[in-house]
Amino acid sequence: MILISVLSLTISLFVSCDKNEDLSSPVINFVAPLENTTIDLPDTLKVVANVYDDRNLVSVMAVIVDDLGRPVTTAVYKYPGYKEYTLSAFLLIDDKAITSGTYRILITAFDGTNSKNEYQDILQSYGLKVKIGG
Repeated sequence: MILISVLSLTISLFVSCDKNEDLSSPVINFVAPLENTTIDLPDTLKVVANVYDDRNLVSVMAVIVDDLGRPVTTAVYKYPGYKEYTLSAFLLIDDKAITSGTYRILITAFDGTNSKNEYQDILQSYGLKVKIGG
């Protein structure tokens, strides 16, 4: 009888843990910059994205990275604490060493368990030209 009780309790705890397990990553949808936006260096790029999850978002980060994933701007961090959040971040682009090539806006969202990276391609050639998609 005791064995059955212990077994039942163990199974109920295991099943209840599964209900609370967070299996879904945050979702990130870019809103801005608009397609074919040109920015003359140095400048500031406004990044807007809608971010949501089934759990409260712990943090959202935005940065511009090169083709190897190395940051070329200072990252902007936000700590929303809500399930839905509209990120509005200003990324200062003032590094004179930035050359023509492909760069990406990286947004990372974290819900306390799962993390999601979303990239937006941009091209640096006579300023930054935003390429939607990719």
